[in-house]
Amino acid sequence: MAVVDLVGSEQTARLALEVLANGGTFVGRFGGQFNVPWTMLNMRQLTVRGSLVGNPQALRELVDHFRAGRSRPIPIRGESIEKVNEGLAALRAGRVQGRLVHLLAPNRAFWKKG
Repeated sequence: MAVVDLVGSEQTARLALEVLANGGTFVGRFGGQFNVPWTMLNMRQLTVRGSLVGNPQALRELVDHFRAGRSRPIPIRGESIEKVNEGLAALRAGRVQGRLVHLLAPNRAFWKKG
């Protein structure tokens, strides 16, 4: 899940983070400052991106694309930190589809394996 903030105020950024699902992406386009504790980003595994590309028409087309169900989520697999060497070998060999995330505590409630 992603939230695109086209306003860029502190209030809209805060709202975006409140409604964003764990593992989601926040995209900020314009505006002022963005102030958030690192702990929240890390614990909820959120991604923050900035973007100055595109235009309103491209955004409408992108939203229509998602609403029509023409996109699939990126697969994310969680593994324990003990398997990091195997994960790196799989990545180098081109056997990783999507994202492979190595965690200290992969069974934590905020992480969904899959």
